[in-house]
Amino acid sequence: MPLTRTEKESIVDELSKHIKESRVAILGGYTKVPFKKMQELRTLLKAANISNKTAKKTLLGIALQNHGLAADELFEGDNSVMLTLGSGDEVTHAKTIFDFSKKLEGFNILGGFIDHVFYPKDRILALAKLPPKQVIFGQLAYAVAYPMTGLVGALQGNLRNLVCVVDNIRRSKE
Repeated sequence: MPLTRTEKESIVDELSKHIKESRVAILGGYTKVPFKKMQELRTLLKAANISNKTAKKTLLGIALQNHGLAADELFEGDNSVMLTLGSGDEVTHAKTIFDFSKKLEGFNILGGFIDHVFYPKDRILALAKLPPKQVIFGQLAYAVAYPMTGLVGALQGNLRNLVCVVDNIRRSKE
């Protein structure tokens, strides 16, 4: 049974509210994906504190347009569209969806919005391939600490050489 105009408006309002509250929104397209697999994805998303919404493409497009986000080119084709929404780390969000899309034929990332700026599929995939934030912070800390470690090593080397010279002088006088 078709939806009434009031029902459609309430769906658009709900989607708009979720889009406004979210920092990251990634669109995924799927065709002929089994229900069990979609349930697995929803479980993974929930564990990562990511919500998902499915709606008709036209209603989703209207909700995005209400926030000045245009993604009409993403809605072309004969696929269903899932909107995943999150307020956390965009890398974790993209990585969760990307890892799932690698395992499942028929599901792919279409593009996304981060802080209400549109990013095409290739940028979202590049984001998904980044290491986690903790690893990047660790690499940054190492890069900052490495020159200091090298300096300490060089200074210790000179001090060690001085001790050896003094020890040799002491031995020669004995």
